[in-house]
Amino acid sequence: MLKYGFQRTQRKSAEVQRKYAELNKENEIEWGVREHVEALVIDASDLLKLIQAKEGFRTKENVDAKIVHELCDCLWSILVVADKLEIELGDVFGKEMDVLKSRIESS
Repeated sequence: MLKYGFQRTQRKSAEVQRKYAELNKENEIEWGVREHVEALVIDASDLLKLIQAKEGFRTKENVDAKIVHELCDCLWSILVVADKLEIELGDVFGKEMDVLKSRIESS
């Protein structure tokens, strides 16, 4: 299912982030953690609207393709925030899922 691989995804995310940083520097703009989290919130809101459309509560064209795009935008923002905070998600994600699994199993 995860054919692309998490480490490869992180590397690609960092590569795109560097390109955006270069572009922003030319325009004298610098995005920090807060700006990337703000972008994540906006993308999550856009994703919600698309899910509402998929479930028939809104009207949108090409909903499935747009959902894929927004999911990728959200993931990219999360990866950028983690990188800026020096959090290695590849190392901690499995551990966090184990904690959640244990909570569920002990309920």
